[in-house]
Amino acid sequence: MKRKLTSLAGLGLLLLVLLPTGGVLQAQQTPDTPANLRIAIANGEVVARWDAVEDAATYRLLLTAPIGPNGSNVVRLLVVRGSGTPPTSIAIPGDYLVLGITVRLRLTAVSSADESSSAATLSFDPRSYLDRLASSAAGEGRNDHNGIPIGAMGWIFRENDTLTIYQVISPTEAVPALALTPAELNEVGVPETGPVGVKASDDGRIVIVAWPNEDLVISMGPNPEGKVLHTVLEGGMFGSAAGPVTTWDSRPPAGEWQLPPRLA
Repeated sequence: MKRKLTSLAGLGLLLLVLLPTGGVLQAQQTPDTPANLRIAIANGEVVARWDAVEDAATYRLLLTAPIGPNGSNVVRLLVVRGSGTPPTSIAIPGDYLVLGITVRLRLTAVSSADESSSAATLSFDPRSYLDRLASSAAGEGRNDHNGIPIGAMGWIFRENDTLTIYQVISPTEAVPALALTPAELNEVGVPETGPVGVKASDDGRIVIVAWPNEDLVISMGPNPEGKVLHTVLEGGMFGSAAGPVTTWDSRPPAGEWQLPPRLA
């Protein structure tokens, strides 16, 4: 009996020697839930920000909003990582910035072995942030141009009695794609019974449509996801802007000369 106990004790000692330092006996710590999740304006973008979590290797931000066909929810996962400590902010994609559409955020931190047991959550309406974004652009000297963002696709500027639509080609660069003067609009006049096409870009991705109530609708798209954004200038070229409203269509808006039923 004594020899058997000695053998077991020796086997236990061997196992302890073979185990790496810490080994499987070391507890894996679950990352904390990110704190202070918030929305802010930074570098001309609407961004989500949060406080750093110790030992986090990445962050996972889940976006949900009813921007799909017939108001269906579209869910997108954004993974935030870096070469060392991961960033604690990320830009909200432009197709989620639709006036009057609530966007829900769910954020967790991920370590090398585990994920936060609970998530930070937040819901927001892009309307106030887009207004602040326009104000921010005005503070950078663009107020005279009356810059109006068309989601992440483009910008509308109004200067020297000309309405110019710029197509965004990078986060910091846009090129003029279509311009409209009052004389061109006057040639079309105010439609009596229904929408009338005023002008379209050469590639057909931007179209300006006049309506009997004197509103102008600027439609731009589709983007790679098949979305077309529509911005309404109430009462004409220099009226207040409403939108953009998102519809789904793989075709460019030019040639249609009318809005989809959901927007009309």
